[in-house]
Amino acid sequence: WSATRLESRVTHGVPDVLLLDHLGNWHLIELKTTDRNKVDLSPHQVAFASKHAKGSCWIAVKFKSGSESEIRLYSGESAMDLRMEGLSTEPTLCLSAPVNWPLFFETIANR
Repeated sequence: WSATRLESRVTHGVPDVLLLDHLGNWHLIELKTTDRNKVDLSPHQVAFASKHAKGSCWIAVKFKSGSESEIRLYSGESAMDLRMEGLSTEPTLCLSAPVNWPLFFETIANR
């Protein structure tokens, strides 16, 4: 796997990371952190994720509560629900610390 951090000030809503997997497939991931139910997705981010939902477009949210944290992975199809309903939206995958990164990447690759 190879990751490239995208810094796009020109095209709003483009996800933060472009991933190339072991088979040569591309994946886009928007990265978010929160310590409450609300996930701060902009309208541009929701529009991009929704438009590209049939591809491999994801939102990874790190939720931190006290000393505990978890990673919640959502498909692009869930972007609007995630913006409106926050973490009560059912994730595709939820991983507690220590994070099982192979399962995280396997989930993305199997889209």
